Amino acid sequence: MIRVNKYFLENILSPLCVFADGEEYSKDFDEIDSNNEEEIRKIIRSYLIPWFIKKEDKYKQITKDTLRFYLTTEKVDFDGFMQSQIPFKSPSIPKLFYIWLWKEYFGENEPYLIENFNKKDYHEDNNMLELNRY
Repeated sequence: MIRVNKYFLENILSPLCVFADGEEYSKDFDEIDSNNEEEIRKIIRSYLIPWFIKKEDKYKQITKDTLRFYLTTEKVDFDGFMQSQIPFKSPSIPKLFYIWLWKEYFGENEPYLIENFNKKDYHEDNNMLELNRY
């Protein structure tokens, strides 16, 4: 059974959270067009990728499984996870941010949707404390 945890959707944005909290930093992001894929992917490459590559393989796998699960099922409020974590407005379609994130993390050719999805193959373990393990 594949474990997923919706709180990983918020946690993977945590390197941007420091910028969302500080006025002086948030000015750097004021002009970001959150609907511009290239601008957002540049931010992902600059701020999120360096943090993500340092994570344990187990964390990376749970993140991958979680992203794929929720991009397929759309069972979460993507915008809700983003609002407290990013220093710019969410894209008009918040799911797009996570698709762009997927493409940067796992590559353009890696499908982000689950083929032949069967909910029985997945276990939603939405325990926030699990994040502390990684």
